[in-house]
Amino acid sequence: MKILDRYNDYYNDECAAASWGSVYSMEHLQATAIRSAVYAFARKYNYKESIPVEDLLYLAKELMRQGEDTVEKLTQGLPKSPENTI
Repeated sequence: MKILDRYNDYYNDECAAASWGSVYSMEHLQATAIRSAVYAFARKYNYKESIPVEDLLYLAKELMRQGEDTVEKLTQGLPKSPENTI
C-alpha cells in the first residue's frame, strides 16, 4: 500500500469516528494530519523512531496533487460565469 493510501485511510477513519463526520477545529485538523503522517510512515518503517525528510516532502507533494485533482474534478462541467452580468 502506498504512503498516500495509508495516510488517507487513517485520516478517513479519524473523521468517521467523529460524530459529525469531520474535524472540528484547525488544531484538530493539524493534529489529525500529523498523526496520519506518522501512522503512514510508521507502517512503512516498522515503527522506527525516524522518518526521512525526503519522504515527508514526498507525502506533502502527493497531498497537494491529490487536492488539485479533487478541485479539478469538482469544477469540471460547471457552467462558465457570464463575463458581462450588468
